[in-house]
Amino acid sequence: MKIYKISHNTTLDGYILNHELVKIANISSNTYRFWKDVMAVKYDGCRAGFLKMDTIPKKYKDSIEKCTRLDGYVQITSILQNIQAFPFLPY
Repeated sequence: MKIYKISHNTTLDGYILNHELVKIANISSNTYRFWKDVMAVKYDGCRAGFLKMDTIPKKYKDSIEKCTRLDGYVQITSILQNIQAFPFLPY
């Protein structure tokens, strides 16, 4: 199981937060590492992991539907860098 790193300006279309799924489905936070063909990503320098919804086993379909959709979301540093609101931050 490989966790892919994504750039800070990549949107999370089709992904859910692993931590949220863990709480809703009452499973271990590392369970996804043992699932076959699941797609997991992280932003570079970020601890939070995201799972591609359509790669999670069908067994968790009800739990997936309760999770927050992250379509259109990006890492905050991407927005700050684009508007240069805080030029002193190390992007």
